[in-house]
Amino acid sequence: MRPGSLLVGACALLVCAGAAMPQSLSGPTPSASSSAAQYLPPFRPLEKGKAPGMKVQVLSSTAGQKTYAVIFSTGDEVLAGLTEFAEEYHLGASKISGIGAISGATLGWLDLSRKMYRKIDINGQVEVLSLIGDIALFKGKPVIHAHMVVGYPDGTAHGGHLIEAYVRPTLEVIVTEYPNAMQKQADPASGMALIHPNAESSGK
Repeated sequence: MRPGSLLVGACALLVCAGAAMPQSLSGPTPSASSSAAQYLPPFRPLEKGKAPGMKVQVLSSTAGQKTYAVIFSTGDEVLAGLTEFAEEYHLGASKISGIGAISGATLGWLDLSRKMYRKIDINGQVEVLSLIGDIALFKGKPVIHAHMVVGYPDGTAHGGHLIEAYVRPTLEVIVTEYPNAMQKQADPASGMALIHPNAESSGK
């Protein structure tokens, strides 16, 4: 995959720069940030090539429906990798589910009064208890909307909208593609881009 940039979104268009960088492999005990709340707007560019260890296998293909295994390795960034995968395979409507472990992440909580995401920092090694989401088209390009729940050593959990996550040692994601594309449209009330069933692609 060639270097470049991707534009993604949260609830269609994803969240912006300032997301936490991965912790070192011998990083601190996982904890959610207790510092003053930081907010991120619902747009950010994503770089290509941030998941060099990602591998894809087609598991099945019947009646226009395909299922893929997308396997991430240590150091891969999940959101950029999934977006690059969706663009390369031209996915227009898919569901996502995954489990594994990560060395750190930035999640978000949607504050509708601000039309922004409140940042949730996940620092250190945690289990990915659940990664769920979908892929739909916005302005003709596939975008990822995913949520992640992570587990701490004491069994407690934190979750939110996926902004950024770094894998350690693996993340196993199953993506099921459907034959009919879903379209997203800008929603001024929320500041997001939302799925509109049966909407025609208009490039808006």
